[in-house]
Amino acid sequence: MKQDKQWHMLTVVGADRPAIVAKLTEALFRGGCNLGEASMARLGGNFSIMLMVEGADAAALEQLLRPVTDALGLRLLRLGSLV
Repeated sequence: MKQDKQWHMLTVVGADRPAIVAKLTEALFRGGCNLGEASMARLGGNFSIMLMVEGADAAALEQLLRPVTDALGLRLLRLGSLV
C-alpha cells in the first residue's frame, strides 16, 4: 500500500550572510530529505526562506537544522505539517 508523503513547511529568518541556503540544504540532504518548493527573500540586511520538505518528521527536521540555525544565528520559526 502506497503511503502519502508527509510534507513540512519550514521558515527560517535572520541576518543575511553567505552560505545560508547551502548549509540548510546540505543538512537536509544529509538527513535524507527532499525539497519541494522554496521561497527566499532578502530585505535590507535580513534573509528569510520558506521550504517545503519531505522525508523526516518535525522532531527529526528540527534536530537536523538546529545546529545550522544556531551556528548562523538564525531562527527556525515554524515546522508545520502538510499532507
